Amino acid sequence: MRFALNHTSRLRKWIVRRGYPKFVGWFRLKDFVKPQPFYLLYCPRPGHGYYVDYPHGRQIEYFHCPKCINEAFLQVTDRRLRLSGAMPVHNEEKYLPYGLASLTNVPLDELCIVLDRCTDRSEQIIKNWIRKCKPKYKVVLFNKQDSNWRNKRAEAFQKAFELCSGDVIYSLAPDCIYPKQIFNWKLFLYYDFVAFYYRPYDLSKTTIYSAYSHVLTRIRGFKNHPLPFRMGVFGVKRELWQKIGGFRDTEQYGYVEEYDLILRLKKAKAKMHFIKNANVLHLRHFKLGKWYREGQFRARLEMGFLKTLIHSIVLFAPECIVGFLHAKKER
Repeated sequence: MRFALNHTSRLRKWIVRRGYPKFVGWFRLKDFVKPQPFYLLYCPRPGHGYYVDYPHGRQIEYFHCPKCINEAFLQVTDRRLRLSGAMPVHNEEKYLPYGLASLTNVPLDELCIVLDRCTDRSEQIIKNWIRKCKPKYKVVLFNKQDSNWRNKRAEAFQKAFELCSGDVIYSLAPDCIYPKQIFNWKLFLYYDFVAFYYRPYDLSKTTIYSAYSHVLTRIRGFKNHPLPFRMGVFGVKRELWQKIGGFRDTEQYGYVEEYDLILRLKKAKAKMHFIKNANVLHLRHFKLGKWYREGQFRARLEMGFLKTLIHSIVLFAPECIVGFLHAKKER
């Protein structure tokens, strides 16, 4: 901060006060692989003044005034934000032991599990986990036998979210392993929606395939994607989720319900953040026909033919481009 002010002229300080940041330099942070660009900024609130920060997103409002954050923190320290987890389960006996084991000691206040027309041992596995591991938070178990929506996945998530009573709701899947660090209520002092990248870790294939998929994602990057890549795990403020109407009965292609939710959150001008280094592991493999449906999903999102073709080649999934072309022909 002192370095930035000493090397800034009076004219430049006056320009910064008018809302135009001044670039200070590149600095390496502890949890980041690459150095981050830092800027000198000005907060107009009384007693705040100049501060130095790096951009936390693509837009200018993603700079954070530390004094504003401290004030927001002090306002809620007497009442910590309550965290709820929403987990729909549909025949997940293969993955549930891994997912539940990782959630045993996380700082949740409640976990709402919806058994969505399960015909396997999923319910028994959950009850055994509650009895043996005795999680410190409340576990709500709801058995859902019927379905009225086209998109069964969206309907199950809607029911799970409705059961939650916390200030922040985490969308959880039974086929993931979760690190304790992502369940942090302080993230939502500034953000309304936080998504976490999940790394592929396929139990049914060799680790080489999972590592290959992860490296491809890192090479591709996360910019200019219609929604954060591999964004199945996220937290959202319950008040905002209710305001936009929750999940809707969308088409059952890919992750349309999440894409629809993202669009409505953006319309509501929600403050959104994506954490790339979340260390969430996704254990499920792609089922037969999944790549074909992803190709259809890409066509509906109007992604380019060349990008989809390259995607199909590098992931050895020719059915993806086939699904893309069929969906384009139907339109």
